[in-house]
Amino acid sequence: MPLDYAGQNLRGRSFKGQNLEGANFSYADIRGTNFTEANLREANFTGAKAGLQKSWGLNSFLIILLLTFSIFIDSISLTVSMVGFVAIYTTFIASKYAATKAGKNNKMLLTVASAFTIAGLIALVLALFLSISLTGNISILKIGLLPIAIGLLGLTYVAVVGSDSGIISTARNRVEAGFIPLLIAVADEFIKNTIVNTGGTSFHMANLTEANFQQATLKNTDFGSANVTRTIWFRAKKLDRARVGNTYFQNPKVRELLVTKQGQNKIFDYQNLRGVNLQEANLVGASFSGTDLSEACLQNADLSRAKLVQTQLDNTDFTGATLTGAYIEDWNITNETNFRGVKCE
Repeated sequence: MPLDYAGQNLRGRSFKGQNLEGANFSYADIRGTNFTEANLREANFTGAKAGLQKSWGLNSFLIILLLTFSIFIDSISLTVSMVGFVAIYTTFIASKYAATKAGKNNKMLLTVASAFTIAGLIALVLALFLSISLTGNISILKIGLLPIAIGLLGLTYVAVVGSDSGIISTARNRVEAGFIPLLIAVADEFIKNTIVNTGGTSFHMANLTEANFQQATLKNTDFGSANVTRTIWFRAKKLDRARVGNTYFQNPKVRELLVTKQGQNKIFDYQNLRGVNLQEANLVGASFSGTDLSEACLQNADLSRAKLVQTQLDNTDFTGATLTGAYIEDWNITNETNFRGVKCE
């Protein structure tokens, strides 16, 4: 019998690796809860509240405040250690996420980023040692420029090389804008995904197949490497402030579609929408040319006049969908593609 945690306070609890298939977490408080590697197939998170516990939110604020003020303090080693640490550690975190979808550049990306990280750490230790042992007019901030510079160079490399892999969604459209906007985007992603999201609700590597997050609050939630096949996101709140990794909703346009189910006359050509749940969605006149919709749920969706040219539809569920006037050419369907009850006049 599925477990029932509806409406309960589960803040800070750990369900790591547990079998919670079909469990009911509707309207539960799951802030700071750890669901890493858990089996949550068909679990119900309707109206659940995920994210940071209040104590961690305060700690994150204090850390950011400390980082901000330390920049203006030239006479203590905190400046070097904190600023240098941020730059170097962000290089490591960014390279980790870039490598998830960098394909053939995966090994090279990790190798170069790791080299920057190691060099930065060595420079940081050296800077701290010199700041303690040297006296006179030598500024600690100046001594600390070396690890900071190494960290920033590493960040820039990872950001540029990994910008097409989904590592920094906010930087993707800023790479061509110049060095400063790129670093601002990287800093924003660091604060959002490293400092703030650490301590939040974690679904890292969890099985969320057909789980229901309708109307759930998902700020500061980690979905990295999770299986989100046919997961329901309808009217989910603050999904844009979650750590989405390389999931299909890293694209803001796709994320909006999943939350609103309103895709009328919109273009989603050549997108990877494998496993999305668009049940009862309004997709009238939408274009999915070259898009991968394999394993997607399109039950009772309205695809009137939709464009399905060279669309991948392996094991896609069209049960009860409307395909009246849909433009179909060279689409890829298999024996597992379900057309039961399709309406097509």
